[in-house]
Amino acid sequence: MALLELGIVAGYMAKQLINSNEYNEKADLLNRKSFEIMALTQKKIQDQCELTENALSKLINRKKGIYLTSIKRFIELYEKVIKLNVTINEDNINTEEALLTDFDIDSLREMAEIAGRELTSKESFVKYLVTGYGGMKLHQSKINLSIAEMRKEQSLVIEKHGENICLTLYEIEQKANKFSEILAFLNVLLIKAIAITKEVIERNGGLRCNYTKEDKEKLRLCMNIADTLKNFLLEPLIDSNGELANDVSTAIRKGEEYIKQINTKMNR
Repeated sequence: MALLELGIVAGYMAKQLINSNEYNEKADLLNRKSFEIMALTQKKIQDQCELTENALSKLINRKKGIYLTSIKRFIELYEKVIKLNVTINEDNINTEEALLTDFDIDSLREMAEIAGRELTSKESFVKYLVTGYGGMKLHQSKINLSIAEMRKEQSLVIEKHGENICLTLYEIEQKANKFSEILAFLNVLLIKAIAITKEVIERNGGLRCNYTKEDKEKLRLCMNIADTLKNFLLEPLIDSNGELANDVSTAIRKGEEYIKQINTKMNR
């Protein structure tokens, strides 16, 4: 009887061990799958982080390049146009009252000067992507979005929010690339307009009576393009909460429409 009981106990224990092993195997399988999913999600986030960082870096460098070249050249030209003191449109608006104010020009000078400085990554992020005028006055502690910070936090949220993180980063990447593209087109338009305006001034000199209606239209167009480029340079991509700014899509649409309109006008 004792032997029979031992056999039953042994059999029961063996069954328990088999069941235990099965549970362990299932647990191991689930763990492996979980780890694979987490590793795959983490890789997706890292890859998208890199693409987003590249897009933001490209946008920052494009803005810096425009400030250091075209904007500097335009400021020099603008001072010459102002000295002419000629009316530049059909509404008889004087150059001193047209489109760009002294504040605008001073702000562009400031940004051109800042573009020549060595800034930290955080300072560049704030200055070129978050705010326009007086951007450095925004306290950096208010900036919640940082790619580096997102990388640091991703291990805590990777399983639950990985896909959302990727989608958010992808949207920022796409909008940053579109901003860079529009800035490049606007910059080309300004370079052309500066060359045309210089030719007009060199041909007519400082006498107001020498400037025809067509000449004044060329001066006005140059001011208009510079004003549009200035507004787009200062358009924030990211708001102070670290999210895409509300007006980003509208700014992109208006920028694209403006480029088509001016290209048509300049190619007549």
